[in-house]
Amino acid sequence: DTFTRLHTPYDGPKEKYGFGWVFEKRPWAGGDGTAFWHNGSNTMWYCVTWLGPANGVAVLVTTNIASAKAKGATDQVAALLLEEYGRRTKAK
Repeated sequence: DTFTRLHTPYDGPKEKYGFGWVFEKRPWAGGDGTAFWHNGSNTMWYCVTWLGPANGVAVLVTTNIASAKAKGATDQVAALLLEEYGRRTKAK
């Protein structure tokens, strides 16, 4: 019950968010396409995490600098890793 609650978005018309995770639909996430992501910084570093719980995919990208440029770079690296995952799973 606790696991389900922590991985269920709050009700609301805007962005789907719950307990630190943003919920979005992504084709690589498996199942119904639900993916979770979270990002953060302590002003010295920046990190972004993506999870596809239905198929066990997880991507974590971190940099030791916090800036708009770092955010863009970590998002690009996460996207490239997920694209590579997609290519490898299609090849099987």
